[in-house]
Amino acid sequence: MSYEYDHGDKKKTVDIYDDRTSVVMLNKQEQDVELIRRRNRRRQAWGAFMSMIGALCLQVFVVPDTRLPLLEESFIIFYIIMGGIVATYHGSSAYIAGRSK
Repeated sequence: MSYEYDHGDKKKTVDIYDDRTSVVMLNKQEQDVELIRRRNRRRQAWGAFMSMIGALCLQVFVVPDTRLPLLEESFIIFYIIMGGIVATYHGSSAYIAGRSK
């Protein structure tokens, strides 16, 4: 729910999210900053997902089979970290979507 009102010498656009404990009012500039943050988080999650696919392609097609045992731990740690970034993005998006209803 959003609406505009005059606050002294300037107009403000306000969004209200009711989470049963508090009401948060955001002006237009804060909304823009939040939109940029959400967009950057989404890009970060897509970048992590694409890097996981790229690492898998490198592992399968580029790295010789004799080197795979040496790189096994590095790939495992990489996949865990990138999977954590993707999972955190999806979890926080679902939480925010559920909270704003």
